[in-house]
Amino acid sequence: INNSFGGNSVFSGILVSGTSGVGKTRLKEALACRIQKESPNVRVISIDVHDIVTNTGSGTSHEIISKHTSSDLCLPVVVLMDHLQIIAQDSAEAPSVYDSYEIKMAKTNILQVLDKLAELSNAIVIGFWTTASSSSTTLPSWIIRPQRFEHQVAMESPDPKQRFEILSHYLIMNQETPKQEQYSDWICSFLVPNTTGCVAADLYHLCTNAWTKALARYHCDRENDFGLIPDQEGDIRDSLMLQWSDVSEAAQNVIPSQWAGLDIIPPSTNRSEKS
Repeated sequence: INNSFGGNSVFSGILVSGTSGVGKTRLKEALACRIQKESPNVRVISIDVHDIVTNTGSGTSHEIISKHTSSDLCLPVVVLMDHLQIIAQDSAEAPSVYDSYEIKMAKTNILQVLDKLAELSNAIVIGFWTTASSSSTTLPSWIIRPQRFEHQVAMESPDPKQRFEILSHYLIMNQETPKQEQYSDWICSFLVPNTTGCVAADLYHLCTNAWTKALARYHCDRENDFGLIPDQEGDIRDSLMLQWSDVSEAAQNVIPSQWAGLDIIPPSTNRSEKS
């Protein structure tokens, strides 16, 4: 980021596109946190086009940017614009729930801001655009022309290796015991080939749903055994164990199309311990 500011700036804008759920919003949040942590001299401005179109935000994009930059224009600025597809009035990605006049006004406002920011050597704009499908990759010429978003990055559904990493991260969560890690790895090896086409959000919901079921089952078992529910976090962490039934039921709820018709055999505990 720091090397991109000043007279030697090699770009003024990057447009990140992808279908809903691939992780664009999480990427935006991670970018904001990392920039603020590693480049404290860089000001980060986050704009949600949805808020501008519906007038639920803190003002127009002009007002938002002026509010953050007017006090010290010499500071480098990174502007993060989410849900830019909303201003694509004639595009399939434009939701019909918005008023056409509001979209037109927001589009005019945002494009004026982009043109103004392109004139500054201390400003970088990163936009996020949700496409209707993975095959819908054509972006409007008025948004990707020079001096607006000269560079485009397409986010796609995770490949098998990425799905394994995502599932491993969320299935282990805070239960980082050797037994849980071995069992989670075996579950992931079974889930990966059966989650083709799933986006990151699908995998996240699958894992959180599985842990919700595991926690409910754990509390139920504790009530039956001891007549009480543990209130110590350490007690839960030491005893709570994700089971195959939790994952299987969660998968049927979150990704029923991939799960339907599969000959699903629960992983063997002995097999997981040997792996």
